[in-house]
Amino acid sequence: MKSIVYAFRNLDRMNVTQLVRERTLMPIKILQRRIEEVVLDCQISRYPKWMNTDRALVTGDIKHAIKAGCFLAPDESRDPNSFMTAQDHAARVAWLIKFADLEKVTITIAKNKVVDGNHRLSACIYSKIKVINCVVISASSKVSVIAA
Repeated sequence: MKSIVYAFRNLDRMNVTQLVRERTLMPIKILQRRIEEVVLDCQISRYPKWMNTDRALVTGDIKHAIKAGCFLAPDESRDPNSFMTAQDHAARVAWLIKFADLEKVTITIAKNKVVDGNHRLSACIYSKIKVINCVVISASSKVSVIAA
C-alpha cells in the first residue's frame, strides 16, 4: 500500500501545486514496509540503538520487563534525547507490546535512519510483526517544520 499525504505549515487558499513549488507544502510518503527490509535498510543489528543509554537493548531486557510488569508509558514532558537505561527502554517497549496496537504504529525514516519510532519498531521486532507503516521523509526536503 503506497500513499502520499501532505504536511504543511500554511495552506490558506493558495493552489497546492504553487505551495509544493515554493516548498511550503512537502509531500511525505507513507509506506507499508516489511520490517526485515526496514532493519536491513537502516542497518539495525537486532534492535535499534539509542545514543544516550548505558548499553544495547537485548531480547532478555524486554522479556524481563514484561515478566516483572515494568511498563513505561509515553510521557510528553520527557525529553526524547535524555539518558535512559536499557531497562528503561525495555520498559517502554514492554508498554507498547502490552497496550499498543502494533499493527497500526508508524515510524519515521530519513536518510535510511529511524528518526522517530525506535521503541515502536523494537516492539514490532520483538512481537514478530511482519509489516510496519513508515513515513519516509525525502533527503532533499528543505521544509523543517512539519505539522500533520
